[in-house]
Amino acid sequence: MILKSKTKYTLHSAIQDGDIKKVKQLINKDITLVNSKYKDGTTALSVALKYKNLPIAEILLSNGANVNAQDNDGHTALHLVVDTIQVYYEFFEKYPIYCNDHIALLLKYNADVNIENNQGNTPLSDAVECKCVEPLAIMLKHNSTGINKKYDEGETLLHIAVRNEIIDVIQLLIDYGADIDAKDDNGMTTIDYAAKSGNTDVFNFLTEQSVPWY
Repeated sequence: MILKSKTKYTLHSAIQDGDIKKVKQLINKDITLVNSKYKDGTTALSVALKYKNLPIAEILLSNGANVNAQDNDGHTALHLVVDTIQVYYEFFEKYPIYCNDHIALLLKYNADVNIENNQGNTPLSDAVECKCVEPLAIMLKHNSTGINKKYDEGETLLHIAVRNEIIDVIQLLIDYGADIDAKDDNGMTTIDYAAKSGNTDVFNFLTEQSVPWY
């Protein structure tokens, strides 16, 4: 539902103001509002999470808000939460702890960690790019079936992690079954990536992990 009427805009305004009573009144009057969107596709759920209002987000979800609804760029609420982490990491070299609670809530309602946006990125790949171990671990614990999914140019999550040279993320992915020997579209494995980067710590770590145990 694309927002047009004043009533529908009021829901998003009530969410921004953190007015739980008004939010409940509006959706009780028209339950379809829980899936209302702005013209750019931004959902009421995404607005609630943007303004860090977990109680309102839960109200929306418990009343049938589509946890995997996508905006015009293909982003779900989970994409947007992870992207927020990335912004914090890039500018402050940390991420807000409340994002873990947001991720946990979305996963409780079966948010898809493998859904692609218009650029082909998933919440998992965004989490790997932002180099944050804990949010990634939360999502992988929920669903690790896409651990060896191929992304742009045939890269896997492990290729991306090796390119970013974060051993904690690399270790986590391997723990969940990431294939060290997977090749990208140019035939390069993750060990090839490490060798090319010149990062001896990452290279040594990967080669140790790839040695078979007898």
